[in-house]
Amino acid sequence: SLGCVLYEMVTGRVPFDATSPVTVALKHIHERPIPPSVVNNQVPGSLEEVIMIAMEKKPAYRYQTAMEMRQALNDALYGQENKLARKKRKHDRTIVLPAVGGDEYGVARKKKIRPIGIIAIAAIFIGLALGLAFSMRDNLFGKEVAVPDVIGLSTKEAANTLAAEGLEMVVGNRINSEIEAGHVITQNPEADQIVKEGRQIEVVLSLGLEVTEVPDIVAKTLEDATFMLKSRGLIIGDVDRINDPDIAAGIVMTQSPGEGEKVELGEKVDVTVSNGAGEVNQLNMPDLEGMELAEAKAKLKADGLVLDSTEQQASNSVFAGLVIRQSISAGKPVKKGESVSLVVSQGPGPLPKMAQIRYILPSSENQMVVSIIVVDAKGRREVYNNTHPGGYTISRQIEFYGQATVYIMLDGKEVERQLLE
Repeated sequence: SLGCVLYEMVTGRVPFDATSPVTVALKHIHERPIPPSVVNNQVPGSLEEVIMIAMEKKPAYRYQTAMEMRQALNDALYGQENKLARKKRKHDRTIVLPAVGGDEYGVARKKKIRPIGIIAIAAIFIGLALGLAFSMRDNLFGKEVAVPDVIGLSTKEAANTLAAEGLEMVVGNRINSEIEAGHVITQNPEADQIVKEGRQIEVVLSLGLEVTEVPDIVAKTLEDATFMLKSRGLIIGDVDRINDPDIAAGIVMTQSPGEGEKVELGEKVDVTVSNGAGEVNQLNMPDLEGMELAEAKAKLKADGLVLDSTEQQASNSVFAGLVIRQSISAGKPVKKGESVSLVVSQGPGPLPKMAQIRYILPSSENQMVVSIIVVDAKGRREVYNNTHPGGYTISRQIEFYGQATVYIMLDGKEVERQLLE
């Protein structure tokens, strides 16, 4: 082996080369390699002699110890004749030299293959056959198993269930409102399909609902509380008013859900707001922005407030006829009879934009009612409603204005939400 390594180091090629491992093995048994100096004329004869002795067919003609070969290499390095090499030359076999003008060197004289040679060749064939069979054992002889159903299982349960059948699990994640976080939503291949052991099963785990943390809005004005909730994707819910001489009017006294609680985006937060000493004619200014002018007038009248004036203003972000601004901010305490001025859009409003919505329904044997709802500068509207089987892919192009939130509903329940800008 060391002789072959040295041969390749000085020539840049292996001593025996062929199209198959069997042919290479036969050449190792029956042929002498081309002398290194023929391939690379810069190889000195002393080094070539060491390499050729190391690759002798019969072990008795090779170096018997590492120290013996080391001595021969040292002698070759310093240009000295090695006595061991000279002694071995006396025992060299007679070889048939190639004919003048021949293309190959070192063709050994023809001789009968001895039984031991036949055994060696057979062993090589058997070894190659066994190696090939071992490398292809999974494809040829792999055990077939039915894929278990892991939908709804936790990550650990799914991994253990698949491992028990000799299968591997590859994991992805997706927000889902129907299946608990950390549990399997879908799998591929599906349950009961027949696969080979060792097959990778792709599963998608639920991230649960898209949630946010409720901020602390107690002791804040209703206006500030509304802004803080909006920044977290939450909205003001029911507002109860209580007379309390110790707390200024318009200040939030309690909230539900409380500070730090995890809730779904879009959740309402109910509050209790102080009326102060309880002035009968005091209330909080309603939020009129985004309302139709007629709707805003009706709201002011119902709350005992007076519309002082309206100003028309062009807007690329608000549709014509909708309130852009109000002179008294929403949530600010006001007295009944107080006057309010409004700025109303003349349009043209935001230009329409297009977006491609894609959603894959979870695997199920049942039909599901799918609807897509868009909430944008134009309001809330349903843009798609149809019934499909489990596993169906919804792909829909929708039109929206300004910023939009797209809700995907299955059987009336929200399963996904997308923000478009």
